Amino acid sequence: MNLADLKNRQITYDWKTIYVGIIENYFDVNIISDYAIELI
Repeated sequence: MNLADLKNRQITYDWKTIYVGIIENYFDVNIISDYAIELI
């Protein structure tokens, strides 16, 4: 799952969602860079 999947499903997210997703192995660590680029 990646940020595009969350956007397509209209799920709101923030850094806490991403952190828990990585810890629970829902997301790959590459999602951090995708989120950082989105913030810029």
